Amino acid sequence: MPSVASMDAFSQVDTDYGSAMSAYSCFEKEVITPVKLPSGKSVLDVFGLCFDDGSSLLEQYHSERKDTDQKWESWRATKDGEVFRGQRQFTCTTLVKAMMNKPYTYIEYERYALLKVGDVPTLAVQFSSQVPGVMFGDAFRVEALVTFTQSGSGGSAEVTMRVYGYVQFLRSVWVKGRILSTTMNTELPESYKAIQTS
Repeated sequence: MPSVASMDAFSQVDTDYGSAMSAYSCFEKEVITPVKLPSGKSVLDVFGLCFDDGSSLLEQYHSERKDTDQKWESWRATKDGEVFRGQRQFTCTTLVKAMMNKPYTYIEYERYALLKVGDVPTLAVQFSSQVPGVMFGDAFRVEALVTFTQSGSGGSAEVTMRVYGYVQFLRSVWVKGRILSTTMNTELPESYKAIQTS
């Protein structure tokens, strides 16, 4: 696991998705209260159980949302070719409540990195999603950054999860305030509380 000076290093994990993945410094707002995971699991365990190829956590979450046509790309190397990091794309068909529960294509880019920030083992997973067929859907991307930090090791290891949100606007729209409020105060908090129970 590479050692870095700060989480700003996560911004250097170079994917094929370019500006669709915002820099770490953009994620200033926490959208849920930090969560302590059960003792005895490391950040490597968390990655294996929750995010690795073959893990069913996110697939189950999307199924509970009634998302269909799930297509998960396997994790592949990032453009820098470094280890302990990866990128992938996920697509599905999702029902958009604001559009009378009509189905739309949902596209999500993901990247992760396992890092030692100072001496703290850390897993960072970033999600950048868009529903381009919805009204104003091509004007912004909803991004989430989930960090897992580990204290202790072995049976006394404790991991804390934090979730941050950001809305990246690609062009100016008159509904910007509403998009920000709905995304940051309702949609992201509800989504990550639901993932906790999946």
